[in-house]
Amino acid sequence: MKKLFTLFLTLFVASSVWAYDFEVDGIYYTFDSMSETVAVTYGYYSGYSDNVTIPSSVTYNGNSYSVTSIGGSAFNNCSGLTSVTIPNSVTSIGGSAFSGCSGLTSVTIPNSVTSIGGSAFNNCSGLTSVTIPNGVTSIGGSAFSGCSGLTSVTIPNSVTSIGGSAFSGCSGLTSVTIPNGVTSIGNGAFSSCSSLTSVTIPNSVTSIGDYAFEGCKSLPSVTIPNSVTSIGGSAFYGCSGLTSITIPNSVTSIGYRAFMGCSGLTAVTIPDGLDVYNAGLEFTKDNMCYKVLNSKEVSVSAYDYPTGDIIIPSTVTIVGNTFAVTSIEYYAFSGCIGLTSVTIPNSVTSIENHAFYGCIGLTSVTIPNSVTSIGESAFSGCSNLKTLIIKNGTCSIEGDLSTCTALTEYSGPADPFNKYNSSEPGSFSTLLEKITLTSGVLDRNGLDYINLSYRTLQEIDLSGIENTNIPDMAFNNCYKLEKVTLPTQLESVGYKSFAGCTALKGISLPATVTKIDNSAFEDCRKLEQILFDGSELKASTSNLETIGDWAFYNCHNLKSLEVPEGVISIGDAAFYGCTYLQDLKLPSTLKSMGDNTFALCENLKSMTILAENPPSLYEKSFYNVDHTIPVSVPESSLKAYAETEYWSEFIHYKSADEQGGGQGGSTAVSEVSNATAVTIVNGQILVNGEAPAFVVTVSGQKIANANLKAGVYFVVVDGKTVGVSVR
Repeated sequence: MKKLFTLFLTLFVASSVWAYDFEVDGIYYTFDSMSETVAVTYGYYSGYSDNVTIPSSVTYNGNSYSVTSIGGSAFNNCSGLTSVTIPNSVTSIGGSAFSGCSGLTSVTIPNSVTSIGGSAFNNCSGLTSVTIPNGVTSIGGSAFSGCSGLTSVTIPNSVTSIGGSAFSGCSGLTSVTIPNGVTSIGNGAFSSCSSLTSVTIPNSVTSIGDYAFEGCKSLPSVTIPNSVTSIGGSAFYGCSGLTSITIPNSVTSIGYRAFMGCSGLTAVTIPDGLDVYNAGLEFTKDNMCYKVLNSKEVSVSAYDYPTGDIIIPSTVTIVGNTFAVTSIEYYAFSGCIGLTSVTIPNSVTSIENHAFYGCIGLTSVTIPNSVTSIGESAFSGCSNLKTLIIKNGTCSIEGDLSTCTALTEYSGPADPFNKYNSSEPGSFSTLLEKITLTSGVLDRNGLDYINLSYRTLQEIDLSGIENTNIPDMAFNNCYKLEKVTLPTQLESVGYKSFAGCTALKGISLPATVTKIDNSAFEDCRKLEQILFDGSELKASTSNLETIGDWAFYNCHNLKSLEVPEGVISIGDAAFYGCTYLQDLKLPSTLKSMGDNTFALCENLKSMTILAENPPSLYEKSFYNVDHTIPVSVPESSLKAYAETEYWSEFIHYKSADEQGGGQGGSTAVSEVSNATAVTIVNGQILVNGEAPAFVVTVSGQKIANANLKAGVYFVVVDGKTVGVSVR
């Protein structure tokens, strides 16, 4: 039983591999029960050699059958086969029917054949010529692939499609005429036909497939008809002998590297508006490589590894056209360690990813206003780059400046700073001296990045960004910071945002600011000037309402201060220790001042208060301030200030209207604060029976206390200022 089973299995395997119905004169056939015809069977017949004649009909068991097809792999790898005669009865040649018949030198395909299957004559390297009959409508993929000895092929008008790789590797083929019926040239159809010198493409063709003529290095020219709408990837890749190419207006798409390696091109015509960036049209001139983007533009990259100074031209003339240089290509100058400077023309609009990656010799780069985008890591690894100026404020920057560790000056959008990762502080520069941010919103990450340069930062211009507030501690202790320009739409200055900026000499607050938070400019000891709405002592359009506690504490060098109209409150110790402050003007809107607000402002020489109602204050609001200085108030409020607690300690009041060019004059003030101790005798003021040596007029002038004329005078009674009306 076991022996019988083994025999059955052997017979089953044999019939599965070499299945056929009958054999006549060494040729094996199978029946087609539907048409009652037979096909030359498929299988492996290494015994075939020399010539084979396939009959038009065969007789089996007394019946005659027409031979209508040559089955798939029928003569596959019959390397000894030198010629084959195919009868007119055959209508189809199956896939791989003669594949690998390397000894086959000639074959006559009758007019009856309508289709030639894929790989039908694949690798028939001895085949020198083929005439495809008029009845054939399709040539299968790889049908004649690898027929390296084939020198000519005639394709009839009946053919409508040429399959992928149909004639691939026919290195001896010199010319091809594609008939008018063909609508598409398949992928790799004529690839590696290295001897092809002429190809005619008819107007019926609408698409040229991928790799269609790849490696046809002897092809000098090709005319692409107006019917073609697409050219596949690598379609003419490596056609180094091609000297000119005209892409018709009908073409709407060109695949990746369609013309890559066409180094011999001297003339190229491209329709306006067609994107050919991926087409691989690249040309070298003056040690630069230019990639054609469209009919008017090219990108640029280094051909070799240039050294020294590089000037990128704004235009270049190549392949019979003058193009604008609009892009710096991916990895364009990557690794050019000898590159010391680069001049980028105004024609460039984009700098692609890694364009200057690893250019360690670069120390300064200015990117013109025309550039609108900079790709990822464009300057990554430029470890000696000190200055980076990006003139276009709206330029989009994908990367960061993580490895530009020598950077001291930056001008451009805020985006690169915002990519700072505080968990990896070592990856960013800490040497910045001058920063100009031209667009975007500076977020907390960006501020933290800038603050890493607290020991070196000298100047920062934020006027171009969109921030409405400066967050708490933003520039705290940047002790070398001398100049700050704030965002034009700023609304608030945060807690200690500039505290400890001991080198800061001046600050201009935009009119949009409504609040200066606590300690915002604390210990800015060199601060000499505070400008509201961009002009000193002219702050009528400011929106400022609140100056917080300790806001300008210890700003010693401040000499003159006009608090703008609109300010309602000034906090505790807001200007404490402003020891050089000499002139002070407070607005009509002021309602309150905190404790020690102007304490230790010991050099204050004059004060003007425009508020009609004396603002509330504390006992030490003006601690250690000379209370004999002239204080100007509205004329109608002279009495109110002279009678209000703590304000009454100032003894030298006068009308602000006089000083400001108002109606002038003074107004009588009746006796106040312990008036019974004040008497007037013979034109002299007596206080508790004693006559002070002098009195003060409303205009602030000290005069002798004798022969006083009618008017208002000020004296001190029990440590308080008293207004006295002499009639």
